[in-house]
Amino acid sequence: MGTGKTLVPRVRWVVPIVNPRRASLRYRCLYPMQELLRRGRGVGIWQDGEGVDAALTLVFDAWTLFSTTNSSATAEALIELAEVARAKGARIVLDNCDNQFANVSESSEWRHGLDLLRRLGTAADVIVSCSQALSDAMQANIGSRALHVVIDDPIEEKIAYPGDTFLKSLLSPRQKQAWLLLMQHRLSLAGDHLAGRTPLIWFGSHGNGFSPGGMSDILPLRPVLERVAESHPLSLTIISNQRKKFDAHFQGWRIPTHYLEWDRVTFLRALKMHAISIIPSVDNAFTRCKSSNRLTLSIHHGLSVVADPIPSYQAYADVARIGDWENSLRSLLADANSRKLDLARCQRIVRERNSLGRIADCWDGLLFPALSAQTVGAVP
Repeated sequence: MGTGKTLVPRVRWVVPIVNPRRASLRYRCLYPMQELLRRGRGVGIWQDGEGVDAALTLVFDAWTLFSTTNSSATAEALIELAEVARAKGARIVLDNCDNQFANVSESSEWRHGLDLLRRLGTAADVIVSCSQALSDAMQANIGSRALHVVIDDPIEEKIAYPGDTFLKSLLSPRQKQAWLLLMQHRLSLAGDHLAGRTPLIWFGSHGNGFSPGGMSDILPLRPVLERVAESHPLSLTIISNQRKKFDAHFQGWRIPTHYLEWDRVTFLRALKMHAISIIPSVDNAFTRCKSSNRLTLSIHHGLSVVADPIPSYQAYADVARIGDWENSLRSLLADANSRKLDLARCQRIVRERNSLGRIADCWDGLLFPALSAQTVGAVP
């Protein structure tokens, strides 16, 4: 009597261009994959020519279907791969971290990307979203039989790229420049410290073409920050990727404002030099679907947080001040010792919810249900 060959479960993330500068690729592919490999799971990046069978799960990133990431030909090829693989019995997972349907200025290229996203959603067995609000938006915009699952982003302990070496870092002129700018910024903050100012920080992309927001989200807070500074001196640092926008909007404030260009080698060190992370958000269909990663990253690395009440932040109301900006800031600034003591409690909570191990448990339960004892579901 013949014996059939046992198919070993394996998972491949479909990433045509592995660009670790994309934070979402690190959070939702490279870091989980690294942890699952450590656990002995059969995971990797899809390579053309690999075999397709019922033991294979392919994980597609929604952003790879848009012209901001790949060519139209590459995006079409991804759809074809998903449809052919599903016909051969493979399981298709679509992962998303942003609400592309919220784009307020659709171009023909963007509409094509949305059409491809709907096609891939129709082919998918599972659609993973970074937040419940995004999951709701995906269900509303994609008529699909797929199972919808929420998996948040992990906390980034350090920003690591594949192929990093100490020698490469040592020889990089750009990284030397980044370290020099960091030291200059440290001196600026030292001056603030001597003047009794508490250092606040905002970090993120200066903006995008998909939806209003970015660095300009801070501008409505100017009157609040200046009023609070009358009794609780403070400074504001912006870490971003558009010096011109900073110069246009943040000169002449009644508090010191500093700019530091984002660099992945120095960013986390710079972040830790500050006391409070401010995370304002314009309320729209794009920002409402964001993950919790800026909030959890800030707390993990030692900052208290004041944030606007988007849904993913509301779930962290026990560790961050949500809304009511003036009173929230005054409360945190009134007693630095109490703020630091409470921060330790907040760090324990976010690490329990959003550590890489915890998030990898969710991916493990989804991708290897027969091997994992974890229950698939939303990270609280």
